[in-house]
Amino acid sequence: MSRTFEEKVRYNEKKSKEGRNMGERAFPSGYDFGVTLYKSYIKAPKEAREQIKSIFDNARKNLSISRASLKKADNDMSKYNAKYCVDYNNGILCGMRDAANERKKRQAPPS
Repeated sequence: MSRTFEEKVRYNEKKSKEGRNMGERAFPSGYDFGVTLYKSYIKAPKEAREQIKSIFDNARKNLSISRASLKKADNDMSKYNAKYCVDYNNGILCGMRDAANERKKRQAPPS
C-alpha cells in the first residue's frame, strides 16, 4: 500500500519527535527538513534559492562520503556516526524528492 505525501510527512514529523535516541530520529528529522526546505525554495528569493540548492548538493555529497565511512568504520562510535549521517542525509533527499513529486502531481492536468 502506497502512502500519500501528507501521511509520510505526518509520520516522519511524529517519529522525529518521539525517537528514543538520535539514531532513531535521523531519517525522520532529515525527511522533515528536506520537505521544509523544498517548500520554502519555491517562494524564496534568488540568493536563498542558491543556499537551498547548496544544502541539497551537500546532502548528496555527504551521503556518499558517509556510506564510504560506514564501510571503513573500525569502532562502534564511528559506525554509529556514519550510520546517523547516512540516515539523515538520505532523509533530506527523500523529503525533497517526495515534495517535488507531490508538487508535480498537483500541477499535472487531469487526465
